[in-house]
Amino acid sequence: MKVRTKRNRVWKLLIICVSVVLVIAFTLVVIYQRDIRTAHRNVAERSKLVETPYGCIEYGETGEGPPVLILHGAGGGYDQGLLLGQIFLGDNVHVIAPSRFGYLRSEQPQDSTLEAQADILAALLDELGLERVAVMAISAGGPSSLYFARRHPERTAALIMANAISYTIPLAEEDIKKMDLIHRVIYSDFSFWIMLKTLRKPMLNLLGVPNEVLGNLSRKDQTFVDQTLELMLPISSRIPGMLLDESRQIPPDFAYEQITVPTLVLHARDDILVPVEQGLNAGNRIPRAEMVVFAKGGHFMIGKTEELQMTISEFFKTYLTDPYTEQ
Repeated sequence: MKVRTKRNRVWKLLIICVSVVLVIAFTLVVIYQRDIRTAHRNVAERSKLVETPYGCIEYGETGEGPPVLILHGAGGGYDQGLLLGQIFLGDNVHVIAPSRFGYLRSEQPQDSTLEAQADILAALLDELGLERVAVMAISAGGPSSLYFARRHPERTAALIMANAISYTIPLAEEDIKKMDLIHRVIYSDFSFWIMLKTLRKPMLNLLGVPNEVLGNLSRKDQTFVDQTLELMLPISSRIPGMLLDESRQIPPDFAYEQITVPTLVLHARDDILVPVEQGLNAGNRIPRAEMVVFAKGGHFMIGKTEELQMTISEFFKTYLTDPYTEQ
């Protein structure tokens, strides 16, 4: 009799445990489906599509003032461009933020070279009736900005590279393993969403933000960090662009000396995703480049908002010509 009673208790405990697991799993699925629907809706509602001779390109825009073309980083899209434009530039500019090839609703045409990316950006400006813009590149948007400034100098009033890639580094075996791990994790919207909810700190480390920076976040910086991560959903709509970014290379003989526009290079020395050597390369090899290196801030230059806005504002005042201001 005691044995039977003990078995019954074990079964009851097992049923309770299974029921709790099922309830938690069901709740997670419901919350995930809500969040991913919201992410898809936000992506579709805040952007426009333009047909160009080079294919279809998606973009978002906001603000009034001098036009600035923002080229987002890996895992981004027009929405990341709009957010970073607000953080780095403030409210007194007209931000045009396209999704680069393969990101969100921008097509990935057969010719997806960096030259073609530069040309479709020029075609977007044609559609918008803009002759000249300042160009700001974030992270993996760097190569596209370099090609745009070199191929379309008459359309480029100035170039800003913020923690941006300026040359291709062959990946070491350790880096390849790291990228493979990242791919396995983020290929699924659901697994990426789970990480957002449970592993934010390790994710931010992967995105180039050191623990020292994360340990001293203000409330405003925390909001910025949260928005940056959440805007990566739906990650599945960004994967084609991310893979394309990894496959395209800046050749060793790239003619940096042919970039003749005023250039401002901004980089954080503690960026663990795009090392400061990338910024130094651009600052040293682009003829008209100025460089500002921040000691801390990580890949998103967290905590440097006021300094960034002031530095960029002074750069604009110095180098942007009257015809540009009148656009």
